[in-house]
Amino acid sequence: DQFSFKNQMQASFRGRMGYVLNNGLLPFFVAGASVADLGISYRNEVNNFYSKNSSQTGWLVGAGLEWNVFQNWSVRAEYFYQDYGHALDMN
Repeated sequence: DQFSFKNQMQASFRGRMGYVLNNGLLPFFVAGASVADLGISYRNEVNNFYSKNSSQTGWLVGAGLEWNVFQNWSVRAEYFYQDYGHALDMN
């Protein structure tokens, strides 16, 4: 059996909120909406085939740290969790 999943495009609109500490470190939380162009396909040994493409909206949450390295330069690391529900159910 051959199964493939593709995320051909993803975009998000998000806001973040945090608090700057004395050493220039900014811990923050992120929340927003996400849009993706998703595709799924399946083929088995007797050549049964299923394919579906769909544009889906979802939500995201995350957190991160940003550090002010120099006056106009910063470094940021962040993690997002995105959920599109049951976007590509095979029913």
